[in-house]
Amino acid sequence: MFRLARVNEIMKVIGSHNMLAVASRVQLDDQRLRPLIDEFLSGAEGHDAEERSAIYRMAWDFMGTTMGSRNELYERNYLASTKTNRIAAHGRLSAANRARGDDLIEYMLASARARS
Repeated sequence: MFRLARVNEIMKVIGSHNMLAVASRVQLDDQRLRPLIDEFLSGAEGHDAEERSAIYRMAWDFMGTTMGSRNELYERNYLASTKTNRIAAHGRLSAANRARGDDLIEYMLASARARS
């Protein structure tokens, strides 16, 4: 259920500040800026600044835009809110755990009665 939200979170962590320091198409086409962009914003393993910028812009489209935020919000609240899901899960677990505890107490009380 939370796959999209998890992918979004991973991209934010990996992308970190680079998501905000990406060259725009106008900046890449500017002959005065391009040498600086190529020098300081080049990618790893031989990828140039233009490829790096395209990748980060695509990642931003996924996670930083309104559409990306809507997708994450939908994924997180598809069946119910997080609070409601936690309460329901806690109720199911508590009922099972309580029965085991009640059985243990009954066993201990029965053992105590048998010794008396």
